Amino acid sequence: MTIDKKNMEGPTFNSICKNLLEALGTSNRLKDVHNICRLGESPEFMFRALWKLKEFHNCLNVKLIPPSKSEKEARMNIARGREMLNDKQYYDALTYINRGLMKAPSPPYCILENRNGKGTNNLEKNISENSALVNGYRDRSAVLYSLQQYKKCISDIDTADILGCSNGDKDSLLNRKSECIRHIDEEKEEKLNPTISEKSCDIIVKQAVDQIDSLNQQMNSIKSSNGDLPIQKTIELLLQGTNKVFNSFPDIPQTFVSSKYILVNEENEFELCDPNLKIPSLSAAVNIEYTPEKGRFVVAARDIRPGEPVHLEKCFIGLPDMEQRETCCCVCLTQCYTPIPCSNCDIVVFCSESCQKVDQIHKIECDMLPTCLALGMDEHAMQTCRILIKLTFVELKNIVPILKQETKRETRSKQGFNSDGYYDSKEYRTVYHLENNINERKSMELFCKCVRAFLLLNILKESKKFFVEKSGEILIPSNEDFILTGSTILNHLLALPLNTYALYGCQIDINASVGEANDENIAMGVFGGASLFNHSCNPATSRSNYGDVLVMYAKCFIPSGSEVSTTYGDTYNVDIKEERISRLLMDYKFECTCEACINNWPLASDMKIDIKLKNLEPCYRKLLENNFVEKIIEHCTETKKSYLVDDDKVKMLLLEDIMTNTIEFLDKCIELPSRHYLLAQKVLTQCFEKSASSYNFRV
Repeated sequence: MTIDKKNMEGPTFNSICKNLLEALGTSNRLKDVHNICRLGESPEFMFRALWKLKEFHNCLNVKLIPPSKSEKEARMNIARGREMLNDKQYYDALTYINRGLMKAPSPPYCILENRNGKGTNNLEKNISENSALVNGYRDRSAVLYSLQQYKKCISDIDTADILGCSNGDKDSLLNRKSECIRHIDEEKEEKLNPTISEKSCDIIVKQAVDQIDSLNQQMNSIKSSNGDLPIQKTIELLLQGTNKVFNSFPDIPQTFVSSKYILVNEENEFELCDPNLKIPSLSAAVNIEYTPEKGRFVVAARDIRPGEPVHLEKCFIGLPDMEQRETCCCVCLTQCYTPIPCSNCDIVVFCSESCQKVDQIHKIECDMLPTCLALGMDEHAMQTCRILIKLTFVELKNIVPILKQETKRETRSKQGFNSDGYYDSKEYRTVYHLENNINERKSMELFCKCVRAFLLLNILKESKKFFVEKSGEILIPSNEDFILTGSTILNHLLALPLNTYALYGCQIDINASVGEANDENIAMGVFGGASLFNHSCNPATSRSNYGDVLVMYAKCFIPSGSEVSTTYGDTYNVDIKEERISRLLMDYKFECTCEACINNWPLASDMKIDIKLKNLEPCYRKLLENNFVEKIIEHCTETKKSYLVDDDKVKMLLLEDIMTNTIEFLDKCIELPSRHYLLAQKVLTQCFEKSASSYNFRV
């Protein structure tokens, strides 16, 4: 198999499969292959049987394409970025300059890792070779200065200096650095000596928090013996609390809102306060149950309130979305506007020097990525490659035979738990035992998965970096080593499409007066703990992520004993029933039986605006008479728009609490589906998204 290295053009995956099928037809092996795939006994059975066929070896051999850079493309993109900078189109300027930095030929990372002048002598001989790189960091520092990102600006100035900028550029860069230092010192001084308006703002914040605490105390104090609030009193308290809270907002001084551009929310620390003792990625508020029909699923061990976190997990392995790879860190999956490009390839970036230093995966996969892309490897094949690199061949050879025995010995409900009875998603065991639905696959689908497994195995072999000893010494794999590795690859290729979660960033248009926000797919990750949640088109939870950490929150009141569900991508309010059923059957091999599907709930756009109550006692009628629901949600929706734009964390705190109380109340007294209920959930979930992996654009 030959590929044009210059243009990275070669056989597509479909043409590879076609050529292989023709070769199998010529040798009268098609029926044998069909029977092997039709039986689908196990990944090992299929791979071992196909490994014996010479046609697979002849048609699926691979020659690696080396990573490359392009000075010409780098200069073009950086020049375009400079034009955008002159037009004050800062987001576009960053996009083009970052792309240029990725394309620019670069010295080894070891030369750049110390920003104190070390390594400069090594570069002096080849300053001309770094000109595109120098221009990129020089121009990006100008963009960052305009965006008031002074520390990041200084970092780029220092990098340009180390790479060898011209004397003319050096003078202007030193002046810019001096200005950055002055601004940073002024910010420190402001923090030490807050203004009168900032002090008054602190008082307002405390008052608002006290109002919420008072509201919650009142609601808790009058709960009846069965745990339910009297309806009339609930209405009065929520209206009273909402009006008090929102009347505080106009008094908040404008200086409380920072004038600095906030490109990416970097305050992303989060912990699960009360983890499950046996499954640390889940909350103690939930348990795992099993039935043959549903498999494993999550249930509430007690009543769970809206907004309560039920799951938190760092992904076992992650992969930036191909359309976001210019700004998504390949290590922590954080969205970044000042990425550090790989010094060897033009495919991945790092968000910081610390991520670049701790990277243990890309330094091995780097030589394989151009070939994977040229052969049309999908994201699940790329993830599989990363899983094996993280595991290492030595560990794979030790642990996979043990895990295969567990598959035969343990019931499905116990697979993934270690010998101490813990389901620890940090362990490879939980990833290996993910459901793969092999018995539900058609023979042609299994054939294509086997072809990908062969190609990926050959890429690993040709890289000379996977089949190595712990010392790094290259070893010569046996046939059994290849079969063990290939069947493990195949197992992951079958399981990952069913168990990979998309990671989103809340993309906020800060120029829009209405506070527009959209979820943007940034990356994907494998989460052994999250895979325990089943799907519903009316999910009980909402997801947000902090880089490579996934968090699930309850977005409704979940009674004890009820299932705690998530969504695999389709929800009743935006996707019609027929399309949901079709996609779930095709991708996950099951038909959803949630209440939204059984009762054929309408899309949000087709819902009536009236509210149906669960009963019509006099206290419930107040909901309709006083437009209680409409008032609460209207207040919260308008405040959410303002919060998204000005980053006012006081509003977020108040919004979360008010919407938590409102949604919990609505769950108990109105019938679903309800357009107002969906709006309330949207306000709550966007608060979570904004405080997680959010970033601004069109700056």
